[in-house]
This record gives sequence, structure tokens and C-alpha cells, in this order.
Amino acid sequence: MKLNPLTKTFIACFSCVLSIFSGNAQTCEATISHSVNSNGLVDFSIHSIAPVGNSGYVLINYGGINLVEDAQINSNDTTIVFSYNYTANDTFYVEAEVNTFNPVDSAVCTAMVYDTIIITNYSCFVNVTAVYGASYSGLNHDFYAEYSTPPGTHTLSWRIVDSIGTNYLGASNQSSLNFDFPHFGYFKVYFIVNAFDSNTSQTCADSAYYNVHVYDSVFPCNAQASIQITSLGGMDAIFEGNAPGINPTSQYITVDGGTYHTDSMSYTFPIPANWLVCYYAQDTTYPGGCSVSACETYIIPETPDTCEAYFTLEQDSANPTVWHGTNLSNGPSGITYLWDFGDGTTSTLPALTHNYAVPGNYIICLTIADSASNCMSTYCDSSAYFNRPGSTNAIGSLVITAPLVVSVTEHQSLLNKAKLFPNPLTETATITFNSPLAGNGKIEIVNILGSMVTQETILITKGNNEFKLNTAALENGLYYVNITAENRILTTLKAIK
Repeated sequence: MKLNPLTKTFIACFSCVLSIFSGNAQTCEATISHSVNSNGLVDFSIHSIAPVGNSGYVLINYGGINLVEDAQINSNDTTIVFSYNYTANDTFYVEAEVNTFNPVDSAVCTAMVYDTIIITNYSCFVNVTAVYGASYSGLNHDFYAEYSTPPGTHTLSWRIVDSIGTNYLGASNQSSLNFDFPHFGYFKVYFIVNAFDSNTSQTCADSAYYNVHVYDSVFPCNAQASIQITSLGGMDAIFEGNAPGINPTSQYITVDGGTYHTDSMSYTFPIPANWLVCYYAQDTTYPGGCSVSACETYIIPETPDTCEAYFTLEQDSANPTVWHGTNLSNGPSGITYLWDFGDGTTSTLPALTHNYAVPGNYIICLTIADSASNCMSTYCDSSAYFNRPGSTNAIGSLVITAPLVVSVTEHQSLLNKAKLFPNPLTETATITFNSPLAGNGKIEIVNILGSMVTQETILITKGNNEFKLNTAALENGLYYVNITAENRILTTLKAIK
């Protein structure tokens, strides 16, 4: 066993009890070593040397708990391995007693060894090991969870998310869940444990989820349904359902809370949003009944704003007291600018240099407006730190270059049909777009204050592109998702979580 630097080995050799028959002294030797693993788990190794023919056991005190380990010592040279999980950061004094007995002459041999354990890495630890459910049809399902928590108090909760990101709450403080789903389709069933560790006064949490397909057939037949959605432009679309393999005695399409008893129809959506469209077919002549269903999410993006304020900040690599700002706002050519530098001063100039007299972080905001189109937009960034080195007279400066004003139509044409879904965001998000060019790029997520939350390098191909983003760690709020290439923002999408 490889031991870490905390490992200490103590060797003790003791005179053993005189044999009551032969009168000859028996000698035993033992050594103990340990290895501290993660979260307070310690592996012990006890090596004992006893007279040939002896057998016995090991008694070990882990520092407050006496345990008789059921380990046989039946040779003159034995190594026994134990593990113990400490649940507090402290120093523990361990002693182990090796007892052996010679069945021939009844001679007893004992050896004592000692060790000091220092635990510094124990922390609150919750582990959700499994979430699973029963496999049967219908809207009502049962789910179960397995988990472990530290000593102290803990709370349990269930959360259900459908394919378009709608959240539903389940029962609290129960390790099992009986849930009536609101509709058929695909769902993720989350189980969350929040715990308070009484040993360390820490809080911690863990979660896991189970994928479930909720369908409406008690006796599934050999058929599979599909729903095709064809856009007619704008808010109009055509729905076409199909269920090959059965002759439906009834079929219908559902959307926006309405049910339409048909397999093909035209429809006008009321507003831009993510819409769940489902098709159901049933054949009552099939033995036991046969029902199949299919659902698709149809996304109608919001109409872009007529203007949108946005700028980037980058520190000068040669002179760290200078930050350069580049205006990447979208809007008509007649927009006006209002800069708020966060130190009580403002400017309406499109290009300028602003000096800061006092070092620090400042919230820099740009508001653009156009009275003709009745649009206004504000963007803020607080990521720059303006310093004034003590060895020079230089002051922190912000240099705003001439704005790159791009009209909304031109800005969108850089990438065609860029979409982000689901929106509002859930655990993951998908970005799709059509690019006229190929090359290296990035996907950046920026918060409302302009701070970079996360970014990912991507390879943009000519034509259709699709990328997955992990958005589970994002806090609730408004974000901007930028697709960039060659230090140029190709498009910006708004996202909400």
C-alpha cells in the first residue's frame, strides 16, 4: 500500500505472557500504518508476527470506538487491513491489540501498537446514489431515490422538468414520489438532498435525475407515432401526425391547451415562444387496446429589438492602466449615446477618453436611444479595474473607439437563423445557426453587468451548426449569449434562467 506523507508507523515489541504449561515466554511483534483518503476515510494496515501455530484476533480502538475486527491471525506473519470513516476534523489516538493463542501448549501472546491520526479533509458530504422509477404507461408514475447524508439534519425535494423547460414540484421530505404528469412526453425527474452536518456546521447538497417517457398505452403495440411541423412563415404552421402500423379509431393533436380531433391541420400561434405540439392515435380494435403518441417542440423566436446596446472592455497589454472599449451596439444610424462612467460623470460622445482619479472597479453603462423608432437599450460592464501605480503619475484611463454601429438587419445576416433553446434555460441549452463561412469561434455567456460567465471554443462549419452548452450552474437572471469569430461578434441572443 502506498502511504501519503501523513502516514506514520509505530513498532512495538513486547514480552508476552509466560506459557502456563511450558513456562517458556512467547514473543509477538506488530506494526501499524495508515493512509488518509478523501473525506475522512482512513485505511489501516496491521502487520503481526506471532509464534508458528498461533491463531487469534485483533482489537482496535479507532479513537473512541472499540471494535473487535473479525480477522484471523493463523500464521507467524500476517497483514490485516481495516478501514474507518472519521466524521470530524480532529486528532485521534489509535491503539491496536493483537492477541494470539497456541492450542498446543495454551500459550498466549499479546502485542500493543499505537498510532496518531490527524483528519483535516472531512467536509459535509451528501451522495445521491440512484433515482429510478417504475416502467408503466399512464400519467401517474412512482419514483424512488437512494442517498446518504452526514449526521445532522437534511431536507429532500423532488422536481420534474419537461422537454421545453417547464418545472413542476413534487413531494418534499420523501425518498419516494408518486406524481401525476400534466401531459405525455419526455421528462427529467430530479431528486435533491440539502444537508446540515452537525460535526462541521457545514451545509452541502447533491442531486440526480431519471429520464422518463410518459405515454398513454396500457398495452403498447408495435407502432410508433410521429408529428411533423412545417412553418408557413411568421406565426403560421401546419401539423401532420402519423402512426404507421395501426388503423386509428381515434386521433387528435394538442397545442396550447387545445385538443383537435384530426391528424392534419393548420395553426396560428398567438405569440413567440417554445410550443409543445403532440399527436395521439388509438386503435381500440387491437387486443387490449393500442395507443401511441409523439411530441415536438416548435420554437418561434422573439422579434429582435430595434436597437441593442453592447460593448466590450479589454485591458492594454503594454499599459495595464488603460482599458479599451469597443462599441458593438445594434440600431439605426441616428441613435444617440449616453455613457455613465460610474464615478459621477457622463458623456454623449461616440468616441472619447475618460480618466479615473481614484483606483477601483466602476460600473460603466452605455444607453443608446432613437426617437424615430422609439427604441432604448442599456448595457453595463463592471469587469475593468482602473489603477493608478504608486511609482508613476499615470491614472487609470478608458479609451472608447469609434462605435461599430451595425443595423439590426446587417447584424442578423452574419449568421442565419440563429436559435437558442430551451429559453428559459434549464440544465443544458442548444444553439443552432447557419453560417456562410467556416473557422474557429467562441460561444460566450455574459451577465447583465457585462461580466463573462463562461465561454467555449467552437469550430464553425459552413452551413448548419449545432452546439450544446452546459447551463446548469447559471444563476437565475438575464444573459447575453454571443457567437464570435476573429474578435467580432457575429450574433447575440438573449437568454433567461
